[in-house]
Amino acid sequence: MKDLTNNPLKKYVLSEDKELIDDVQFVVDKVYPHIVSNLGPSEYVNEPPTVELWEDIYARVSGIPGMEGEESESSKAQYEDHVNKIFIYYPNMVNTEDVIRALLHEYTHSLQDPDKKEENRKDGYEMDQNEVEASIAELNWKDYLKYLTTKEQIEESKNPFGLLSDDWKEQIINHEKNLSPTS
Repeated sequence: MKDLTNNPLKKYVLSEDKELIDDVQFVVDKVYPHIVSNLGPSEYVNEPPTVELWEDIYARVSGIPGMEGEESESSKAQYEDHVNKIFIYYPNMVNTEDVIRALLHEYTHSLQDPDKKEENRKDGYEMDQNEVEASIAELNWKDYLKYLTTKEQIEESKNPFGLLSDDWKEQIINHEKNLSPTS
C-alpha cells in the first residue's frame, strides 16, 4: 500500500514537539489506513489523500516556520482538494480522540464533490451539508481505537499512547465489549 503519511516538519521540529509529533504520527499511521478502507475510495480523486503534520496553518500556507495567526490555536486539521492532502496541526491535538476525529472528518471531505463546496457553504459553516456529513463521520471515532492497542496491552494496563485520555483502558474495554456478540 502507498504510504499515506508524510511529515515535512522534521527539519523544523523543536525538541519539545518531537514527542507530540511522534504520538500524533503513531495514531495517523495505525488508524488512517483503516479509515480509508472503511469509508472507501473517493470518486473525485484517484488516490486517498496523504496526511501531513504541521505546527500551524499559517506556517504551512506562508512557508515561514513559526508563523502564527488568529486561527493558530483553533485550527486542528483541513483537507485541500486541489492537492489532495489532509493537514493535521499537531499542537492543537488534545488527545487520541482528536486525531481520529480529525482524520475521519477530513477524509470524509475527500469523498465529497469539490464542485459543490461553494454552493454548500452559502448558508454558513453550521448549515454546510459537507460539514454536517463530516461531523457525523467523526462520531465513529471509537471504532478505530482497536487499531491502537492489543488486548495484552490492555490487560497489562499499559498506556503506550500519551495522547489517550486517562480512562483509555476503560474506553477500549467497553468498546470491545460492545463489538463482541452477546452470549
